[in-house]
This record gives sequence, C-alpha cells and structure tokens, in this order.
Amino acid sequence: MGQEFSKRFKELSKPIVASKPSAVDVNMTKNVFTHEYLSCWEKIIDFTPNPKDVLALSNASPQFSAWVRKHNPSALLPLVLPIIMSSAITFTTKDILTWRLLNSELKQVVDDSLPEILPDAFADFYSFATADQIQRFLDHSESITGNPIIGKYIMFFPVNTEAWIKGLQMLEKYGHFLEKLLITPFLNPMLPLPSALSYCQNLEFLSVGREWNKLPVPEPNHQFLPQRYFPPLPKLTELRMHFDRDEDLHVAGPLVYSFLRVYGAQLKTFKCFQNVIMCGISSEGFTALFPNLQELDIHGLDEKSAEVFQILSEVKWPKLERICFDEHWEINLRRKMGFTKHSVWALDNFRNSLKELTLPELDDKAFYEGPGIYQGTHEHFRHLKTLSVCASNMESHMWKFFASRFNNLQRLTFRKSKITQLILPVGIPKLFELFKMFPKLEEIYWPRLTGDGEEKYLLFKRNGLSVFI
Repeated sequence: MGQEFSKRFKELSKPIVASKPSAVDVNMTKNVFTHEYLSCWEKIIDFTPNPKDVLALSNASPQFSAWVRKHNPSALLPLVLPIIMSSAITFTTKDILTWRLLNSELKQVVDDSLPEILPDAFADFYSFATADQIQRFLDHSESITGNPIIGKYIMFFPVNTEAWIKGLQMLEKYGHFLEKLLITPFLNPMLPLPSALSYCQNLEFLSVGREWNKLPVPEPNHQFLPQRYFPPLPKLTELRMHFDRDEDLHVAGPLVYSFLRVYGAQLKTFKCFQNVIMCGISSEGFTALFPNLQELDIHGLDEKSAEVFQILSEVKWPKLERICFDEHWEINLRRKMGFTKHSVWALDNFRNSLKELTLPELDDKAFYEGPGIYQGTHEHFRHLKTLSVCASNMESHMWKFFASRFNNLQRLTFRKSKITQLILPVGIPKLFELFKMFPKLEEIYWPRLTGDGEEKYLLFKRNGLSVFI
C-alpha cells in the first residue's frame, strides 16, 4: 500500500509539460474585443452589473463604445452621477429623488454620495422640533422599507419634554441609520444626551448645543458624568460644540468636559465657539483631550480673543493640519478679530504641521505700531499650501508679514466681508504682485457676485490666465 501511494505521488509531482497548441488554441489568442465578437458581448453585458466593467468594455474599441451608448446608456450612470452631483450645477430635491427611483443601484449611489456631496439637500425634511412633527415622520416611515432618512442625518431641536421623549422613540427606531446628528438636548442640562446617543452607534459627525434655539436657560447642573454613562461611538471623528451664549456653556460646562474626556481622543475635527476654549480647561487639558486632532474651527472670535490664542499657543497638537478662525454667525455680533502678537504666537505653534489656514476679517492696526511687536516670531510654515482671507484686508500691511512665513503657499482665496457685506473692486495689478511675494503661489481667487446674488469667484493664475468660476 505504501509503495503504491509513493509511486502515485511521484506521478502527480511530475512537472506538467505544455503540448503544442492546436489550431483552436491559436485562434483563441485573437483579440475578443473586436467587432466580430460584438454579438457575444451583447449577451455577456447583461450579466455584467459592475459599471466599472462596462466602462472597461466601452474603452476597448470605438465599436464597443458606440454599442454601449446605444444599447445600455444608463450602465455608466452610477459612475457619472457622483461627479454630476459634485459639480457647480444646482439640483432640486425633486431631481435627486427622481435619480433614486431609477433603480436600486442608483438609489444606493445617491444615498452614499449625499452626506459628502450635498449634505444639506434634505435639511428641511429632517428637522424636528415638536412632537407632532416627529409623529408625522414616524407615521410616514411605516410605509418605507429600510432607511427612511435620505442623507443619513437629522436635526433635532426639541422645544419641550414631550418632543424630547418622542424624539428618543424616533432615534431608537432609526438612529442606527444616522451618520450625522445635530441635537439640542437642553431639558435637564444635557443629562439625557447619552441615552439619545446610545441609539446612534454609527455617527460620524455630532453637533451638540443650543444652535439658534432660544430656549430659557435652565438651572446649572455641575454634575460630571462618569464614562460608563456614554455609549461607544466608534465612528465618531467630528464634533461641534455650539454654545454661542456664555450662560449656555455655564449650564452645560461639566457635561461638555465629561463628553470630551470620553470621545476627544478619537476626534479628528473639533468645531466650537471661542467660549468653549475659555471654559476653564487649561492648555495641558486640551492637549490631553485631543491627541489626534487634525482640524480646528473656532467661531465668534473678536478683538477680545487674546485668552483663546494664549491657550492655542501652548497646546501640543502635532497632527493639526487645518485651522479656521471665524466671526460670530449673528450679523449684529460680528466683530473684526484682532491680529496681534497673541494670534501670531498661536499660529506659530502649529508651523510644523499646518497645511490650510482660514482667517476672518482682521483688525490689523498692530501692524502699524512698529515691527517690535513681532520680534521673535519669524517662523516658516513649511507645509502651509492654502490660505483664505477676507477681501477687505487686501490693502493691509500684513502681506509682507505673511510672505516671510508662508513661503510654500500655492492657493490664496479672498472672501466677501461678512461684516460689511461688500465686495471690493478687484485691483488686478495688486493681485499679481502677490505672485511675486509668494514664489510658489499658483492660484488666486477673488469674490464676485452673480446676477442672482450668489457668490462666485474670479480665478487668476500665475501664467496670467483669468477665468470666471
């Protein structure tokens, strides 16, 4: 038995020698992507659901491309639709709903693309404040199979306890579909928040705060919540703390800190009003809370923001790549941000990692007080490639200051003033002087208004080309 097995094993182990190809074998080396095989591919393509495969077939020859356009023009739509949605063309919600009805594959493409490409397309459909609104949505969703929330996000700003309880029922049923949640849980100083989040385990973005909801300020609750009260949110990477009134933050402060202790380490993006930075957490505390922070947005900055910049000048966030400083969102509360030595020191702290910087309208009078105020702040930002500033600061003395630091700047955007609401006439010679100041600068965007009031841009390139976009 053993000898027979050994003999058989040796036979199986012999290398296989290819025989001389037959006439049939030779013919099979022909290019099957030719017109004579088109009748075969007409049958094969019905079993080729992947649009990338259809695209490869279309690119094989002009004949195949023409055939695909004629016989199956919608096969490539799943590849084209996200590109169309991200273009400058304006679409209505009816357009998007029509695309979703074409077939199940396009429905999935649209639903997957909406959160990133058109995140606010259905904002009005999924904004809830009262119990009646939520109940109507729950009644309607009973007739829908699967996810009834197009875009995978909800805005929930309850006006009373009844609305909060009804909202929890909604989240319990559909919260697992959500990737984005904007919530104002001010009923018992934010204590119900963890219970709401327990139904939303797939969240990637969370906004917590009062938003524009002007509810009466409740009594402060100084209770810190232990970590066990908070559910795991493994996909959460972006958090916005929206407290534009100091009294709101006073009420929610303890829970804000508890919240950041639980989720801060996993955050890549943090957005807040300046009062969150000034809520009593030290620079060492912020360093410990956000070890992986890559993007920081701070709103409500003005001429009195020195404390914010003092903290930012001392934190250690080695991965921070993007900073956005902005004015208050309410027009009557907007003030120019003081560009002083404190703000310069804050920026210098991130010189080794910063790639993109957005600045609000600046009060730059410090630049006219002599160079001594900036002595010792001559750091170079090696990785900074993108800068966005207000057009009203075009004539400022700060440009020489920027040019000495932002040596590798490639893209410069000027925005319309949020304070004056004006767009200044473009001074083309002035703009092209900037190409000389920044040797690697390739593009300058200057704001312009269209006939319908929409803000768009003039694009100027180093080679002298200018286009409307």
